[in-house]
Amino acid sequence: MIRTVLYIIVLLILGSCQLNLKPEVEIHTVRDTVFIGETFIANLQVEYDDSILPIFHIIIKEDTFYIPFDMTKQCAVFQAVGSTKGEKIYNGYVEYVSKEGNKKKSNYSISFYVE
Repeated sequence: MIRTVLYIIVLLILGSCQLNLKPEVEIHTVRDTVFIGETFIANLQVEYDDSILPIFHIIIKEDTFYIPFDMTKQCAVFQAVGSTKGEKIYNGYVEYVSKEGNKKKSNYSISFYVE
């Protein structure tokens, strides 16, 4: 009985700690589903040193592409046109200098569905 109570308490503590973790790359979308022929748009943001812009990369098969950075919005803008039905998942990474001056490389995934 005591073991069960301790186990539950430990799980609650660990669970609450993970809820407070903020992802390093924030991904903002208007919607997560598009129709064939429509453009899916995602804005990607990190907290970075204002003197050095972050460089966002997207990996498609064996190639790596840059995602353009919008200076007005202060984020990278990923766009993809839905051409086949199903779930689409794109993986990438960003290289940047944090506000504390540390060089960082963070991975991220963008997913959406095409109907």
